[in-house]
Amino acid sequence: MVVSIYSRTDAKGQTSTIDFVVDLDGVLIFDRFSNNVPDTKIIYASGVKYRLAEWTGEFLQFLSEIPGARVSFYSSGTRERNLEVLEKILLPNGTKAISITSDKKEPPRIFSRDFWSSHSS
Repeated sequence: MVVSIYSRTDAKGQTSTIDFVVDLDGVLIFDRFSNNVPDTKIIYASGVKYRLAEWTGEFLQFLSEIPGARVSFYSSGTRERNLEVLEKILLPNGTKAISITSDKKEPPRIFSRDFWSSHSS
């Protein structure tokens, strides 16, 4: 599993934010799989059928419930595809994965192909 973790501390030395950056492709979703996958583990995004990892929803809900945690995603897919994927992944509590990527003050934290190509040297 590919997850990057970065924590920040405030002036008093207390951990204020823990950033979890999770890879989508090959970790949470797969585009190659056998035909005996239950429909509850299948999503469609940008015309492609994806299988969710068995623990995707539970894992994301666990991360989102850690005090001070911020969850972000990265992928070589386009931003549009990645937004669509995260709209379709449901956590056990019914929350969409897209909603755990930001608070109401900022856009979703998704580092996509578009981001990397515009920030490369």
